Amino acid sequence: MWNRGWYVLMALALSGCGLTQVQKDTIGEFGRSSASFSETVGVELADARRAVMDVHSSVLILTPQRIKDREKIDGALTPDRVGARVRAAETLRTYAELLVALVEETGEADLAEASAKFTDSIRGLDPESRRLNDEQLTAAGELIQDIGGLVVDYKKRKALENIVPQADAQVQRIADLFAAEFGQDGPLTKYVNAMGLLAVSAADTVLDQPSASLQDRTPAVEANRRG
Repeated sequence: MWNRGWYVLMALALSGCGLTQVQKDTIGEFGRSSASFSETVGVELADARRAVMDVHSSVLILTPQRIKDREKIDGALTPDRVGARVRAAETLRTYAELLVALVEETGEADLAEASAKFTDSIRGLDPESRRLNDEQLTAAGELIQDIGGLVVDYKKRKALENIVPQADAQVQRIADLFAAEFGQDGPLTKYVNAMGLLAVSAADTVLDQPSASLQDRTPAVEANRRG
C-alpha cells in the first residue's frame, strides 16, 4: 500500500478536470486501509511492549544477572518510543481521512475537523519525522476553509491538487520508517525475537538442571512458553 508510485498516480489523476468514481473509490479504499493500519500498529506495539515486559519479569525471576538495567522493565519499548510510532500511524490515518473528506459529500464543519486533525497529527510528530512545515500546514488549512459556495467540487479538487504533492514526502517518510522497523529484518522485529530467545535461554538454565524443584520449574516453563 505504501509506495511512491501510488502517490504519483494520485497526483496525475487529480490533474484532470475532475475525479471519476473509480478514483474516488481508490481514495476511499486508501482511507479504510490507513485506518486499519493505524489501529493495527497501536495494537501490535502494545502487545510487543507487554511481551517484552513479561519476558523481562520472567528472566528477573530465573536469571536476574542477565538483565543489565532492572529499572527498565519495558526495555527498548518505552512509552515515548511506542507513542512516537503510534502518532506516526495516526498521521497516516488523519491524512487519509482528509482525502476521503475531500472527495465525498462532506460539509464545511466536517472538512474543517478533518483538516485540523491532520494538521495536529503532523505537529505531534517527532521533529526528525516531520516533512511539512508550519507554513505548508497553514496553507493547507486555508485551502480547506476556502471550500464552499457553488463551486465546492472545483475547490475540493484544487485543494487535493495542492495537498497531495506537498504531503507526499511526509507520508513517504512515515511509510519508510514503518517498512524499515516492522519488516522481517527490521530492528523492532529482531528486538522482540531476541527477547523471546532470552526467555527461552533463561528457562533452559533451570529446566536443564535435574535437581531443580517444581517451584523452580514452574516459572521456567512459563518463560519458555512466552519465548
